[in-house]
Amino acid sequence: MLDLLRAEADRLGLDGLAVADPADRPDPALLDDWLAAGMHASMSYLERHRDLRLDPDRLLPGVRSIVCVALSYDPGPATAPARHAPGEVPARVARYALGRDYHQVLRAKLKALVRAARTQVPELRARVAVDTAPVLERYWAVRSGLGWWGKHGCVIIAGLGSWVFLGEILLDVWLPRGTPQASRCGECERCLRACPTGALVAPGRLDARRCTAYWTIEHRGDFPPGVPPLAPWVFGCDACQEACPWNRGVRPSREAAFAPAWPALPAQVEEWLALEPQHFERYLKCTPMERAGLEGLRRNARRLAEEARGGGRLPGMPDDLTGSTEP
Repeated sequence: MLDLLRAEADRLGLDGLAVADPADRPDPALLDDWLAAGMHASMSYLERHRDLRLDPDRLLPGVRSIVCVALSYDPGPATAPARHAPGEVPARVARYALGRDYHQVLRAKLKALVRAARTQVPELRARVAVDTAPVLERYWAVRSGLGWWGKHGCVIIAGLGSWVFLGEILLDVWLPRGTPQASRCGECERCLRACPTGALVAPGRLDARRCTAYWTIEHRGDFPPGVPPLAPWVFGCDACQEACPWNRGVRPSREAAFAPAWPALPAQVEEWLALEPQHFERYLKCTPMERAGLEGLRRNARRLAEEARGGGRLPGMPDDLTGSTEP
């Protein structure tokens, strides 16, 4: 069946497929320590589904294999930062959010893989997961041998870098396992140094309370005192990944759905502040930017404008949020 799945994955345009052993459970202490330190910020769902994340058998009783896939999303030159005239305030979007919502795109491909598998085992039981399901997708991707865990916390795949979406299929049939790769990051820590807010507090350890992506995507409502600077990001942040040498010269995504949904995407704060509802509905609602919504994007743009007027640091923001910002 593994050969069939790999052939179907190639037909579907997936960029990698490997299998992890569900019995190779993660160390609960790694997740528990991170949660106990409060590094998940307001993302309480990470606590609520803690047991499900640690035990895949709770998601699919009798699971015997975890099929892990990767799909590149890097649209290539289209992500280059725009040039700005003097006085303009740039407002960038993380490249993963430029195209269509990856949940729909990747989930459809995973379901097609399940249908292919059932041509050989009709009674097969399966559960598809993208990142909305309580699955430790990066852990299983690394255990399957798809790639290694980068110091920026993302999975790195040679030739694709970390510009990849991950997905999983839990199956109740045994498939040959992949072999985990050793990290190839060496002594490089460019990603840690590139993080503008010190959110990467150690290799592979992210404190969401400092993370620009968390504040521009996950946070709801007004910004409280102590929020780190967001500039130049209006949605997400690619700073650590852009600094990674493994992300240079990689093959652009072959997936047409991940081409920018709006070639005229606003590139400066004033354009985001003037964004019309009809433009959001037509061009951005189909992208991951729907998670922030129009008002969330406007809130982020207002924050960037305030930072530009205040020299990049707002009154009342402490010099240190939770400790030293040095990794």
